[in-house]
Amino acid sequence: MTPRKRKRRAAGEGCISPYKTKDGVRYLIKYQVPARFEGGPSEPVLTRGFLTEKDAAAELRRRLIAIEQARHVKPTNLTVGGYLDGEFLPALRLKPSTEASYRKNIRLHVIPHIGSVPLRALTGQRLTALYRKLETEGRADGAGGLSARTVRYIHTIIRRALVEAVENEHIAVTRRIRRSRRGRRMPRLRR
Repeated sequence: MTPRKRKRRAAGEGCISPYKTKDGVRYLIKYQVPARFEGGPSEPVLTRGFLTEKDAAAELRRRLIAIEQARHVKPTNLTVGGYLDGEFLPALRLKPSTEASYRKNIRLHVIPHIGSVPLRALTGQRLTALYRKLETEGRADGAGGLSARTVRYIHTIIRRALVEAVENEHIAVTRRIRRSRRGRRMPRLRR
């Protein structure tokens, strides 16, 4: 039996390559992400560790479709806490008292609960659960929950951080974020 001749991919379709490890053959995918601005260089992205060529091809196809639909984000292991502390808070241009309030609320109420969650895995359900938990047992001294106003303020901080994460291409745009950027009012929290 003669080996099957591999079909060559067209330019811009990425590539799949095998490589050897001590555990056997693995596959990697490589593709180009278009430049964010006109005339800028495109960025190569390389992802390793696929067990089968079929898995690698499926992931490559998924990522290329995301690029076409402008939903692609760079693969990263950035956590919510890492993003808030490392990128969001240092980039803020606010009055000192407002910035101090943002830092305090993030340090006391957000990072202890969802700080270790990968940013790209943050869901609306997880945020809703966080808000409900803060309402019932959110105080730092453990003596009960936070007021609805404080929870709404924390929601405002998180929403602003997520909008900036979309603009910096850390997460993909969702319908909810797109809607909130049009100036619609956020739902009121009930106690």
